[in-house]
Amino acid sequence: RLFGESREGAQTTSSSFREYSMKGGSGGSAKQQVTVSVSSGRSMKDVVSSQERSPTKSSPSSGAPHAAVVTKTITKTIVQSVPKLIGGGWTLLFKAVSETGGPVFSHWETEGKTNEPTGEPVRLDVADPYRYKSSIIDNWEQYSIQEVKVVLYKDNEEVLVLRFDAEGTSKSDWFSQDRLIESPFIDLSPDKKANGFSFQGQRDGKIARTMFIDGGVDHGWFVVIDKPDNAPWAKKAAVPHFLYSTSDQCVNWNDAPNVGQADVLAIFALGFGANDEDEED
Repeated sequence: RLFGESREGAQTTSSSFREYSMKGGSGGSAKQQVTVSVSSGRSMKDVVSSQERSPTKSSPSSGAPHAAVVTKTITKTIVQSVPKLIGGGWTLLFKAVSETGGPVFSHWETEGKTNEPTGEPVRLDVADPYRYKSSIIDNWEQYSIQEVKVVLYKDNEEVLVLRFDAEGTSKSDWFSQDRLIESPFIDLSPDKKANGFSFQGQRDGKIARTMFIDGGVDHGWFVVIDKPDNAPWAKKAAVPHFLYSTSDQCVNWNDAPNVGQADVLAIFALGFGANDEDEED
């Protein structure tokens, strides 16, 4: 099951089925139907393995199991059941609510720290403070991720969108100025470089400024404050909190009228699909 954002912000799931024939020893065939749901919490190989371990019926004439035929067919079904676009295009990977505790960086980077609720869809507002992380993040290389976008919400409205070319990236290096393809800032371009631009951001034991687009001392475009900071502008709220320029360019973080604090940080990906190596079988 893969979660995606629909036009209403709800989540969608993806599954598929196909018919296949199992030839018996007498040359006849018996059609059976397999329904495969791909879980974002398990890799494709895990799903195939679980099907391989499932009991298979023997041919009434030969008594030989058809495990090889079933395995191959299920593998192809899994590949086909992962669409290139899910839930209208963008699939939610991560969601954090401001001032709810716990650093964003370590949650994103640490393998196994996944939170994938079942039942109710993930809400992109402060009414649901649940920290969401898809296990797709820990299995980044298994998917053909074309783009990633970072969205900040305040009062249930988008206030910042940063979009990145993510082809050939890892979960740690897609957030860079060289890959930025959309932003509201007129002073971020190939010939106008930020002082720093990375997911890891600025960390030295005393500070933890994640996803930091750094414009120099007390200046910048966007930052996630993951740890209480000595800078006056970075300790006005509990962690984590999300600061951004409300203008179209770099701001002084002490200039309150031009600095916004978002309620929700969300990260989406576009273009999921099986990599070529998964389609060979």
